[in-house]
Amino acid sequence: MYSGTEFGRDPIQRSKAQATKLGFNVVLDEETPFTAVDVSPIVVKLREARPDYTIFQGYATSVWPEVIRLSRDYGLKSQFMGTIWAMDRGIILQLGKAADGYIGVSPYTFITTGAKGEALSAIDAIRRKKDRNYDGYPSIPYMQSWYSGLMAKRAIELTVDAGKPITGPNLASALQGLKDWDTGGVFGVPVNIRDNRTPVGRIYKYEAARNFEPTPVSDWIVVKD
Repeated sequence: MYSGTEFGRDPIQRSKAQATKLGFNVVLDEETPFTAVDVSPIVVKLREARPDYTIFQGYATSVWPEVIRLSRDYGLKSQFMGTIWAMDRGIILQLGKAADGYIGVSPYTFITTGAKGEALSAIDAIRRKKDRNYDGYPSIPYMQSWYSGLMAKRAIELTVDAGKPITGPNLASALQGLKDWDTGGVFGVPVNIRDNRTPVGRIYKYEAARNFEPTPVSDWIVVKD
């Protein structure tokens, strides 16, 4: 299930091919609006397809939470899973029991409490200064903004060190092929940038019994191809 945006559609064909290669039968290929008020027609299709697994791709804060909630109301037993933008703990907490057992992948370190990395420690200090109720879990958009800022900073540093003028092409070129970059804890491992991607992630599970804390169920995964 994916949004009708470039972000939503981009990985679908490759993902479907990979699913087939792994022996999975794709029983539903559902494109939805990026936002929607009524998701009941979507959930009806899910009930008819009865998938063992449902993966959300290309959403932010809308559609996927409503689909999970209504699907549970209808008694659908599918294992719901999501990519980065469908992994925000704040939304999971709002879903409550409907999100019990939800699984997804994120490239970011989820918790800042007790952080040792320079950037992650700074994030923790800033958030606690601004919000006395901060629980140690920054939102996905917040972490994305930090990573964007860190990339810009690193691109400028590399361009200046190379003695080149600060231009768009030079900044972009500086980041391509960057290897073993320490992001100060924003990512849990040193990362590489290749083909405009940072191919790293970790799989997490949300469970009601653990107060919906994002529990790692895999090591850090670095895609090499």
